[in-house]
Amino acid sequence: MGEGPRFQIWLGSRKEKGYGSIGLFGNGHSARAHRVAWLLSNGEIPIGLCVLHRCDTPACVNLDHLWLGTNFDNTTDMISKNRKVILSGERNGRARLTREQVAEIRHARLRGATYQALADQYGVSRSAIQWVITGRHWRNPDSAIPPTTTAPQGG
Repeated sequence: MGEGPRFQIWLGSRKEKGYGSIGLFGNGHSARAHRVAWLLSNGEIPIGLCVLHRCDTPACVNLDHLWLGTNFDNTTDMISKNRKVILSGERNGRARLTREQVAEIRHARLRGATYQALADQYGVSRSAIQWVITGRHWRNPDSAIPPTTTAPQGG
């Protein structure tokens, strides 16, 4: 371990996203170094809990920087520190519609177009159209027309 005034940075191999990695038992299996550090110092990690970093430095194994929490705790911590990037709309690489198309779909629906007709026109599923209309997808405020749950009946 490399030691510094704040961090103890793992100097061994690293895995995805910069987490320290340590081989186990010589059988090709490895574990994240911060989890092993916790385990050696504190014992078992209870089922359902994760070893989280206060310092947000994946390679850090300083026990003062580590704490146990749930996946929910980890996500809440990430959001509170503005580390969660949400790729919505066209920034999402899997998006099949543009912002302009979403506006067109919402306008057409307000004029009475059915989900199926819109799905056929835009080459997406009926559920994709429903999710655009109700805001399950494309709920961002950049859309020209906000989602609605009071669209005309007759989907």
